[in-house]
Amino acid sequence: DAVLEGLRIRQEEDAWVEEHGLRCAETEHHKMASKEADKRYRDLEMKNEALSEQNSRLLLEARAAASSVAGGAAEGSEADDSVSERLNLIKDLVKEMNKKDDEIKSLRIERVSYLSERLMLLENENQELDSFKSQNRDENRESKQLSEIGVLQSRVTCANVAMDGSKSTFYKAG
Repeated sequence: DAVLEGLRIRQEEDAWVEEHGLRCAETEHHKMASKEADKRYRDLEMKNEALSEQNSRLLLEARAAASSVAGGAAEGSEADDSVSERLNLIKDLVKEMNKKDDEIKSLRIERVSYLSERLMLLENENQELDSFKSQNRDENRESKQLSEIGVLQSRVTCANVAMDGSKSTFYKAG
């Protein structure tokens, strides 16, 4: 019997260790995913900043080129081609920047969703804890009241026994 009980306990310990290992691995996986999402978010932010700077620089160059063309310093169709190439490049950069902005917004939404979910879980746990505390207080109050009732009942019983005893003594004496 003791050997079987020992084996059963050992199996339960092994199952617990395995379950604990799985939960730890799952936690590590979530941590790594969170770190990877943060890294990706920072990379996209940096790319967005770089594209914004490049866009500003190209806009300034395009304005300078347009003003030189307007000022008569243009060299014919070569200057027009250069300006249109720059404008096309600017349009492409704006599209790229918009895509990166969308990715950043998506990551922000994902992050807010994740944080909201965690907050909701914490709130549920707090509500359960509060409910448990309230229930425990009510049970303690009921237990105390029942205890007080029991004490009163035993006092009444003792008083009744004492009265019955004194009556019987009175009748025996008379």
